[in-house]
Amino acid sequence: MQLIQALSAKAREISVTDLAEIVQKHVTVMAKVIAVANTLGYNPSGIEIGTVSQAIQVIGFERIRSLVTSLILVHDAVDATAAMDQRDTAMLALCSGLVAQQVSRDRGTPDPEQAFVAASLRNFGRLLLATYLTDPIP
Repeated sequence: MQLIQALSAKAREISVTDLAEIVQKHVTVMAKVIAVANTLGYNPSGIEIGTVSQAIQVIGFERIRSLVTSLILVHDAVDATAAMDQRDTAMLALCSGLVAQQVSRDRGTPDPEQAFVAASLRNFGRLLLATYLTDPIP
């Protein structure tokens, strides 16, 4: 949640260096980003990627930002130890982002990756509540 909060709080001003630093603080996310960045779907040229900064340079800033967001949401959606509300909210956020991204592509808008991030974070408050307020309110 802290990573999503950092990405959404600075969505407009975040630089490549800031994004790399934020992702590198979270070892699990960093490893997944590098692993996915080395796949044919994201890196058809097959350039070996070993750092988040390289991934950003090869794949692109927006794609890495949406990849990080989706990896976090997928993790939360399938985490068996998470509360059901948290998993449901993460799945809703991920599905919203994917739908917005596809609609953006279908309509030819300039930035499908930005549509993904915006739609994924539209219920950011629900994500926070589901994560931190686990006890039901009477």
